[in-house]
Amino acid sequence: MHRQISRARDEFLAHVLNLRKIVDTIDDQYQNPDRVISGLIRTYNEKEQTTVKLEPTSAFAANIKKLDRLEEKILTDRIKLRKEFNTYWVAAVVNDEPAIEMVVDSGASTVLLPYETAVKLGVKPGKNDPEIRMVVADGRTITGYRMKIDTLRVGQFIAKDVECAVLGADAVNAEPLLGMSFLADFKFEIDSGNSELLLTDLNAENNRSRTTGTGSSGRNSDSRVVFPSANLKHLRELAVPHIKLNGQFSVEDDHLVSVEKQATALQLSDVVSDFELKLEGDFAGKGAIYFLIGWNSDSSTGQLLWYSEDGDSAKWWIQEVEDGQLISVQTQLTNKVARAGVLQVAVDDGQLTVESNGEALIDAHPISLYHPGAIVFGTRPGTQGGKVIEVSRIEIEETPSELEEYEGLPQPSFDDFSDAKAVNLIAAKKVAVPKDFPTIGISRDKPVKPATAMEVTDETLISPNKAHAIVRLSEHEDQFHMAFPGADFWPRGYVYWLVGWDEKTSSGFQIEHQQLIRSSSLVIREIRDGKVISYTHTASSRIPKKAAPSLMLKDNVFAFRLSGRSLIKGFVLEDYKPGAILMGTRPNQYGGKAMKIKNVEVRRLD
Repeated sequence: MHRQISRARDEFLAHVLNLRKIVDTIDDQYQNPDRVISGLIRTYNEKEQTTVKLEPTSAFAANIKKLDRLEEKILTDRIKLRKEFNTYWVAAVVNDEPAIEMVVDSGASTVLLPYETAVKLGVKPGKNDPEIRMVVADGRTITGYRMKIDTLRVGQFIAKDVECAVLGADAVNAEPLLGMSFLADFKFEIDSGNSELLLTDLNAENNRSRTTGTGSSGRNSDSRVVFPSANLKHLRELAVPHIKLNGQFSVEDDHLVSVEKQATALQLSDVVSDFELKLEGDFAGKGAIYFLIGWNSDSSTGQLLWYSEDGDSAKWWIQEVEDGQLISVQTQLTNKVARAGVLQVAVDDGQLTVESNGEALIDAHPISLYHPGAIVFGTRPGTQGGKVIEVSRIEIEETPSELEEYEGLPQPSFDDFSDAKAVNLIAAKKVAVPKDFPTIGISRDKPVKPATAMEVTDETLISPNKAHAIVRLSEHEDQFHMAFPGADFWPRGYVYWLVGWDEKTSSGFQIEHQQLIRSSSLVIREIRDGKVISYTHTASSRIPKKAAPSLMLKDNVFAFRLSGRSLIKGFVLEDYKPGAILMGTRPNQYGGKAMKIKNVEVRRLD
């Protein structure tokens, strides 16, 4: 079946390409007719005193438009591979989890995941998943499980409900394989000379629609010129390792110029989600240029993208910055040189792309834990000399973040609730196990629900390790301040709160905090009838070990603080209705989530 589909796809693509060649040839003949035809038309026009032109018929023009629409549905791109001996590896994103490397194997009938990798990606075999027997390369027969991956993305190509085989835990040293259950959705070819995977999607229109997220998608993007402009925002302070600002760009002959041996920084935007940045100029010279993307100046948190060059040698690499510290390893993305001309840096749906004069230098690199933020551009001298660049134009097309819309709103604070009576919900015996566990989403066509309840005693609230657990903190809250003094939220995993929650319909808002190894992510989801209808990244932060959170809601504006520090200053919960507050914990790929809480303190406004 795969072979028949592949053959039909190849034939279709060949027909489309051939049609385009025919159309281009005919169009050229209309635009540049031979001398005999041109002479006859000219003679006729002179004799009849008219202006007859040689043009295609309306039917031919209509068919060209059909071909144009057909070509819009075809997406072709090259994806960089890592070659190791005779094996090619590609970065893949499974179920929107952090990217992993997979072996491109067209000889494998299905995508294959080792057991440990599958569990980390949320594809854990259950008792109802069919067991299968497989013969591996060394001739052994091993046990696995037939499952489905919700989404599998390579570059900008995505497939849904991808069949995969998850190996048993005893299959050690196995590597994840990108097999035909994904590749068969596309026309594919490995360019061994350039170590690239060529993918063609003949249904790109649908592919684009199904890759569109709920965060920034659908909102209008704005295009503006940053330079030439008199309103340049030079930065004098920047809490980033290895960058000590000691100068600023100057304008000379309509060019933005950096000064030799000076580190500079220019803020190009406020808080944005997706963006496309174009710089026109010459970027050669010893030293480095850098971009801070998703940058939060209050917490000195975001992604640091470096480009350094010395002659024909160049490096592009990326690191994560939190609280002014580098918390991730330096990842080199490419060694391609940015030539004089147009340098383009873009982020789309959490993926980074860099182009130089139309040539892809970095192709759809997934950024782990990308959050909306500002964009900063600057230069830094190297050990062998300064960095002098000349830029004639900076233009940016940006999608403002949803968070930006709420910056002007009144932000709730503890002062709003300081006169209200504080009640310890545990001591008051208000904390209870809900009669029915809530549905907080759908995964693999199955409802996502807690598996157990937290343990509630007269003095403590205890969440179990490595289990999805839930408890009801309050039956009804309208405007409130809820704090967890003395609680330790450090262990890895997820903790979430359901606010304005309707237990009958599983509807309301979920605020979820995910603790990773050295960082965290905070998201807000709107849930209706057990299904997530919106999803917004709101913050990322490095978490201290005694990280007691507090939640506030006033006039439908929500705020979240952690150890006294504001992570969400003001976020509108649209159509919020007073309801219950539940708290849940669940493990992630880095470990379990176990907590012991002695005080859940709530203050309410009348």
